[in-house]
Amino acid sequence: MDKDRVAGSAKKIKGSIKEVVGKTAGNAKLEAEGKADKVEGKVQNAVGGLKDTLKSTASTRLRATNQRKTLLASAAMIGVDLFYGPAGAQGVSQSASPLRKQDLPSRAAREGAATVVMSPRRL
Repeated sequence: MDKDRVAGSAKKIKGSIKEVVGKTAGNAKLEAEGKADKVEGKVQNAVGGLKDTLKSTASTRLRATNQRKTLLASAAMIGVDLFYGPAGAQGVSQSASPLRKQDLPSRAAREGAATVVMSPRRL
């Protein structure tokens, strides 16, 4: 709730009290001040209501924009998953196609020069 709404409501109540007191006392000036305060309070309350509406609309639009971004990211991930398979993101960074067993290096190639191949001895 905007501070103008609170202040406007307070002025409106103050104006109503002044108006009633002015009527009962027969004081036309106090009654007129009360009516003026009442109108001023209504206007200020309306301004506060407009501010609240604008803030609410802005936050709703921001929330909707964030939801769209989340949906787009989710759709992109689903697309990657459908195109590359369940391993999706891992396969994307390493190669353009899914890994196959025959594409993997052999154990000897993975271990490199540290592997010593034992050959049978001749006697």
